[in-house]
Amino acid sequence: MTITAIEGFDVLTTTLVAAKYPLGAQFSPTMAAGRFGSGQSYKPDSGNQNGEWSPTIAPAAAATFAFGLAILLPSGTIAGAGTGTRIVGFLDSGGNTQARITVAADGTVRAVSGVSTVMASSAAGVFTPDVFHFLECEFVLSDTVGVFKIWVDGVLVVNVTTGDTKGASATTVFRLQITPSGMGAGNIQLDDYYQTDGARLGESRVVTLMPTSDTADKDWGRSAGSDNYALVDERPSDGDTTYVTSSTVGDLDLYGMEDLSFTPASIYAVQSSIIARKDDAADRAVRCNIKSGGTTANGTALGLAAGYQQRVTIHATDPNTAAAWTASGVNALQAGPETTI
Repeated sequence: MTITAIEGFDVLTTTLVAAKYPLGAQFSPTMAAGRFGSGQSYKPDSGNQNGEWSPTIAPAAAATFAFGLAILLPSGTIAGAGTGTRIVGFLDSGGNTQARITVAADGTVRAVSGVSTVMASSAAGVFTPDVFHFLECEFVLSDTVGVFKIWVDGVLVVNVTTGDTKGASATTVFRLQITPSGMGAGNIQLDDYYQTDGARLGESRVVTLMPTSDTADKDWGRSAGSDNYALVDERPSDGDTTYVTSSTVGDLDLYGMEDLSFTPASIYAVQSSIIARKDDAADRAVRCNIKSGGTTANGTALGLAAGYQQRVTIHATDPNTAAAWTASGVNALQAGPETTI
């Protein structure tokens, strides 16, 4: 099992969300407080059912995957749900619906094939209004041996192990469509998303750590002041207000990072992230590297455009030990940008 996507929303503005997720993030979304009171959550626009957040299946459209997501449904959304409103749609590349997860007015969660064929339902009261629940799903697309399992807060509430989960002719799911359907009063909140190519992880939290100090690797120039880390430690990103800059291939800035505020039972992965743009017409690219002990793991290069974009790289293991990350390993790592073109 491989983790293929992680999203905590903490450093993103609505403009950056729209750039990162161009198939969703429509109709004036906003950012709200995070699930545990810090950071940010994503809040689709309340006035249009298409004000969705829509992550693609990574790294490519697939028939088998799993995901987890913290989701808050306001009382108005649940009260108006009737027999069940879509909160997650499974769409092919043409926008056709393969399957759905719906929630009814009494808090019942349902696995739906296509747009209306109910495959299985939970007990009532699984979802309560105005509370963040952690929703997880393992999904296999098939018209004969499909799998559709749903967990809420760690409890398996829907368990389809052999069924017809295929509501359209395509053989894969291309993206998820996460927003209430037909409500006109959504106001849901989303946070702490992960995706894998197979099994669920269990309830998870995305913790965003920001730079706190410079290191000996301090090659990039500054928009102001003398401390590079202080220009890239905003949560969310502040764009052109403060920044570091480089036009020399090989320039490297590495920063000491915040420590975790708690010791997790498990750390499934570390994700490096860079938000960058260029201000000339030359080809430019950068990547965000991490350094653990004496070992550096390079991030994925981001070819720069005139507007800010985010690029991330998932590091499933500590590059210094080739083993699972520990809290001490995360607390000791360094991270920062390198100019590659």
